Amino acid sequence: LLLLYEIVEEHAEVPIINEGREENIVFYLQDIISDLQESKIFKSVLTYEYINLFYSIGIFSINEIEKYRDSTEKTEIKKNLRLFLIELLRDFITNLLLERKEIYSDGKIITKSEIKKILEELNQSNINNFISKPILKIFEKIETYYQEKIEEQDCIIYLRLKSLQLINLLDDIVDWILEFENYLKPYDEITLNIRKTINNINSEIQRRTENFENSAQFIYEEKVKAEVKTLIDNKITKLNHMLDFYQQETSKTINQEFPELENIKNMLKKYTIESTKIQK
Repeated sequence: LLLLYEIVEEHAEVPIINEGREENIVFYLQDIISDLQESKIFKSVLTYEYINLFYSIGIFSINEIEKYRDSTEKTEIKKNLRLFLIELLRDFITNLLLERKEIYSDGKIITKSEIKKILEELNQSNINNFISKPILKIFEKIETYYQEKIEEQDCIIYLRLKSLQLINLLDDIVDWILEFENYLKPYDEITLNIRKTINNINSEIQRRTENFENSAQFIYEEKVKAEVKTLIDNKITKLNHMLDFYQQETSKTINQEFPELENIKNMLKKYTIESTKIQK
């Protein structure tokens, strides 16, 4: 708090009257951010909680001159603030991924070495894909894991669970960004593209999860159809064997019980031949 006060005091102006109310301290937001970046505590979220608290109760306020800065200066301010935000966001996402071990089943789906590599990419990737690249890579590995088990009906349930866990992680990132926007006014619009990216990642995960579920359901249904067909074919084969056996056994019994039946059959055969001759 003392360091924060010293930084703010350095950039504070004489209190002004704003709409009939005297402001206690007026400061330039980008100057505060600039000094915090150079300090050892600039990554401390608690520092920004203090800033937000003091701003919300009127101890701090943003100088009206912010409205009149030229476009070039505003662009530079937004650029620096965005870079600053991204660095904090990288740390936040890294900690989230380390905490949410259930997403990769404690190394069963994604190994520790793979997670380490993904986290390295998170902290080294271009600012335009530093979120999408690692998150989608995690989902791809989860997707591949269950693709190998796609004939198992439960794979749909488990993949859906992992998708929801990733989506919950994305929701937590968005909540953090929305909270942090309080510290970025009047440049809080710099988070719009980041939130849009997260929404796109969310949609992509849901789309691919739905495609996987449809494919898995189709494969499962085809598997069931094949199993039912095989079962029916086996039953018919057994039934035919049983009928053949029954026919053979009954024929033996009939021949034993009625030996004259063979003579009758021969007589009928002879009669048929003679009748045919007469007809000719």
